[in-house]
Amino acid sequence: MGDDDGNAISSLGASLLFVLYAITLAFCLFRTVRLHKFSPDWKPSKAFYISVLLQSFLRALCFLLLLVLGKKSLNRTSVFLLLSIPDSMFIVSYLLLIWQVLLVFNSAHTNTSITLAIFSKLFKMARHDKFENYITFFLTIWIGTQTSLYILVVNSVINFKNISREVGICNFSLAACTIIGLIVLQIRYSGVPVRTASWKAKINRICIVILFWTLARILQGILDILDSNKDTSLTYQMSHTDDDTLGHATAAYLYSALVISEIVCILMVLDYAFMGIFVFTEEERDKNKEDKPRELLMISYESSNSLGIMPLQLRLNKEEINFGLQIDTIKSVLGKVYKATYMNKNVFVRKITFSRLSTYVLEDFSEELDAHRVEHANILPIIGVVLELPVIYTITPLIEPGSLFKMLHLERKCITLQTKISYAKQIANALLHVHVTNRVHGHFTSENVLIKSNNHAYLSDLGLVKIKKYASIVCGYTTKSAWSSPQILRDKRLTPIHVEPSDDIYSFGVFLWELFTEQIPFIGYGLGELHEKVGIKGCRPVITKTIPSEITEIILGCWEEMPDDRTSMDIVLSKLNEV
Repeated sequence: MGDDDGNAISSLGASLLFVLYAITLAFCLFRTVRLHKFSPDWKPSKAFYISVLLQSFLRALCFLLLLVLGKKSLNRTSVFLLLSIPDSMFIVSYLLLIWQVLLVFNSAHTNTSITLAIFSKLFKMARHDKFENYITFFLTIWIGTQTSLYILVVNSVINFKNISREVGICNFSLAACTIIGLIVLQIRYSGVPVRTASWKAKINRICIVILFWTLARILQGILDILDSNKDTSLTYQMSHTDDDTLGHATAAYLYSALVISEIVCILMVLDYAFMGIFVFTEEERDKNKEDKPRELLMISYESSNSLGIMPLQLRLNKEEINFGLQIDTIKSVLGKVYKATYMNKNVFVRKITFSRLSTYVLEDFSEELDAHRVEHANILPIIGVVLELPVIYTITPLIEPGSLFKMLHLERKCITLQTKISYAKQIANALLHVHVTNRVHGHFTSENVLIKSNNHAYLSDLGLVKIKKYASIVCGYTTKSAWSSPQILRDKRLTPIHVEPSDDIYSFGVFLWELFTEQIPFIGYGLGELHEKVGIKGCRPVITKTIPSEITEIILGCWEEMPDDRTSMDIVLSKLNEV
């Protein structure tokens, strides 16, 4: 290629890049006006945008100097410094962006023990304002090292090609570590509740940006490695005036790669949607001020008159609850259950203890309780909740003699056939009410059937879905049991998210089998064995002659393998009424 052609290509490239970076710099100045709107919790984000602004300025200045001074006034080392220093600055921005990803993941998810399983020390330091010092230390090391190396290049102590390789390797290493880190974050946070749908959107948005920046760092690393090669060097293109400059195609590739690896990345983080991650709206700011854990909270429910429980006050002093003996329950029951008295009334108190509990989980819990106000003769209501973080107490009327499971298998009480049929009808009626109100019990067993002394049956443990899912994550609690449907047992989660009325119907069939045989279904089987036997092989409890034929027909209808083939609760209740 001739001298004039080489100069034309490099001059045109420098001119185009200067214009693009000048526009980017102006756009960056315009958008960074919003920095004063950033939440105080996102101070590191301000540092990130300032670094992006500085990098844009250095790039624009670089190409301006190349145009003004020209090739004849600059040697190859000078051109290299003009091109390499902004690249090193971009790595600073990349490190700050990685910091934002960690903070967004930590802020978006509820604070659980799993949240701290990875980067626990870093997150802990972040809450005590030490993480900022930790990151600042690494950034200072990087800037100091690069500055020292550039000084050595200026003094001809080392060749600039060594720095090109060093920066290229650093880009590759950071990109690889980021990809691995994102995979680890996704695995560690899988199943951990996200505060709101908007926070989930923020996670998705920042993940897209960091992935693009990571790919851009890989591309920039390739450019850095090529910069040590005369045949493909951008530095060589910008500094030589002989006829040995790069061809049109190679030059176009180098310029395009620089635009993609830097300008496009900068424009992505200047998008209002992305900047909105770090900006609180007025509504969010007001909510944040009010969103402080209250030491004590009482959510009152109007109770069923048939249970004789007076409406409770909005706030309840736990000291007014007189705890009695702990009630023996099966292992799968959530928390510990006690007999107690409150306001001269006998009650059940369930104590659920977590290592930590996010206020966002409590908000969902409160909304769910409000949505589960029930007035049904055969459903046991939750009449009160006390939150004494991180412990939750739920209060329900005391029903004695207690659960049907205890009556059948522990006390082995003699129950007549007509009484058993009565229990079945009452619980079927309760489940039907649950289903027609677009709800599902999800883990129905005989432990959740409480019998009063007058043989009035109550369906208990309805609701608390959010707390149970949270407990499955942080405490290993599971809603699976020998009463669970094959679909539930095949679900890999301890507490399945998607539960259908057909799952309750299957459980009701097992309940009927248990009620009329007075045997525990699949006694001694663990969840793994139940998954294999019921979920995979399709086994069911053995039908015995002690079960009336009419009941057997109902049971078999509830046990159909395909959920849609199972008998609906209204038909089940209709058939029970004919027995």
